[in-house]
Amino acid sequence: MAFPVESCRGKFTLNYTEGEAECNRLGATLATYFQLYAAWTEGLQHCRPGWTKDGIVAYPMQVKQLECGDKAGVISLGVQNPKNRYDAYCAPRAGEFNIHCEKHESWGEKGRHTHTDRKSVV
Repeated sequence: MAFPVESCRGKFTLNYTEGEAECNRLGATLATYFQLYAAWTEGLQHCRPGWTKDGIVAYPMQVKQLECGDKAGVISLGVQNPKNRYDAYCAPRAGEFNIHCEKHESWGEKGRHTHTDRKSVV
């Protein structure tokens, strides 16, 4: 099942390569568009465009919201320039993962760093 991920630096800060790396750090991979669609059929709604493995930027919406394009479905922005910055959608690999961020002094108040611990996913 696909899940949304943003950098610990904030939303819309990941280019394609960084999105892929962020998923890898979480013990996951970038989700395919089909995996994002499957998550949408299971009820995922997230009003934030993110990278998929296919290079397509999309986001899942169950309910129309004006501030989210006033559409329902998996909203695709199409294949984007890999240097553009969005969030990402990841899909877990077989195994376990856990996500948390912590402040890094040299990055100031908004700076965060992702750590991954192996832990069962329920």
